[in-house]
Amino acid sequence: MAEGKGRTHIVALAAAGVVAVGIVAGVLIASQRPEKRFEAAALETETRETETRRETETSAAETETAAITAATAPATPVTAAATAAPVEVTAAATVAADYSRTMYVSHCAQSISLRESPTTAARAVKQIPFAAPVTVLETADNGFYKVIYNGTTGYALASYLINYQPDESERLDKPVGAVETSGSPSPTYRTMFCVNCKEYITLRSVPDTKGADLAHIPLGASVSYVRTADNGFYEVIYNGKRGYALAQYLSY
Repeated sequence: MAEGKGRTHIVALAAAGVVAVGIVAGVLIASQRPEKRFEAAALETETRETETRRETETSAAETETAAITAATAPATPVTAAATAAPVEVTAAATVAADYSRTMYVSHCAQSISLRESPTTAARAVKQIPFAAPVTVLETADNGFYKVIYNGTTGYALASYLINYQPDESERLDKPVGAVETSGSPSPTYRTMFCVNCKEYITLRSVPDTKGADLAHIPLGASVSYVRTADNGFYEVIYNGKRGYALAQYLSY
């Protein structure tokens, strides 16, 4: 009987020991779980930070590569379509073309002078031979035309230029219509006509625009050419009056 009680007591003690061991183990296990959780969280955070750094470094490397490529890449060539602007013809060029015309040297022995400016005092840059063509650009001062001869621009007296190519009969060794002397035959004068004016031109007493008016020569009227005078004038006879008229308004 006593032996049975002893066994029961031993079993109870063993059970109590097992329970105690279980409690202690549970306590140990419970005490270790937070640490593992903390370790797992720390490991996850470190992994994310590492990935973030890698992404940042990769992005910076790509940006740097793009900048180097842009700096070293050759510039895009400008196409011909972008640079070829349409050319416009200016009004000045059109006017110059409208006024230019061809005239010929006449009423001289060998040549006339192409001068730097519209005055007989200006330096002669070239000689224009008899019958040579020139391109007249515009009317200048002092009875001159602004002309082009063989690529050179200058000024020539209008009184030596006519609208047609002259023949040798119009080459002059001396002015036509020399002054009459007693007993000499009457000179023969060539007929010219008033042109290039609105209504009339003025016959003056001297070869100068300040000379006194002797008569008005209407557009289309005829005059007798006597000789070439100074300042771009011709000496002419109109209706029995002898005087001077601007050569640029007279033509054959």
